[in-house]
Amino acid sequence: MNDGAAPVEVGLVDDHSMYREGAALWLERETGGAVRVAVTTSTVSELLTRTVPSIVLLDLRLTDGSDPLRNVAMLRAAEARVVVHSSVESADTVRAVIRAGACGYVAKSAPLADLVAAIDAAARGESFVTQSLAYALLVAPQAERPRLSRREVEVLRGVAAGRTRLAVAHQLGITEATVKTYLERIRRKYEASGRCADSAVDLYRRAVEDGVVPEGTAPA
Repeated sequence: MNDGAAPVEVGLVDDHSMYREGAALWLERETGGAVRVAVTTSTVSELLTRTVPSIVLLDLRLTDGSDPLRNVAMLRAAEARVVVHSSVESADTVRAVIRAGACGYVAKSAPLADLVAAIDAAARGESFVTQSLAYALLVAPQAERPRLSRREVEVLRGVAAGRTRLAVAHQLGITEATVKTYLERIRRKYEASGRCADSAVDLYRRAVEDGVVPEGTAPA
C-alpha cells in the first residue's frame, strides 16, 4: 500500500498496553513503514486531548466502562475514520458499530493482513469488513429477545426510563441490592444472546429494541 507516498498515520485505542505496543510494531514492520501508529492511548477521551489521526483503530471493550457506540460517534465527530479491532464477533455488534459510523470492523482473531486491508480501505474513504464477518451479517438472524422474568422486565423498564437503582427499588418494593442482582442477571442474559448490555445506554437500547419502553423514552 501507498507505493512510496507518505505513511498512513493511525491512532490506536486499546486498554492493553502490550497489545498497543505490539500492534504498532507489527503494523509498521508488516507494511514496510506504509502505516505508522502515531499515537496510542487506553481511552477515547485521552486520545481526544491530542491531535487525532485521520484513522483510528478502536477496541470496543475498554476498562473505563465507556459506551462503544458513543466512542465511535465521538471519534467521527473529530473527523476520524474508525476501524474497530475487537475480540467481539457478534453480527449484531458489527451492525451496531457500522450504523454508528465505523468504516471497518476486523476481529482480533483475523490475520494481520485483514487489519492492513481495513486501514488501506479507510485511507481511500472506503469500508471494510472481513469475509467471515460479512458472511455472518448476511446469514445471522437478528438476535432473539432474551427470556426475562416479569420482575426483570420491571427492573429493566425502570432503569431504561432513567431511574436510579434506589428509585426502582422503592417503586417495586424491593431493596437496591436486589435491583443490582436483577440487573446483573439481565446483562448476562443479553450477553448470552449476543447483545451487549454492559452500560446504562446499552440497557436503554435493548429495552427500546425489545419493546420494553417506547422509542424516544429518553433516560433522565
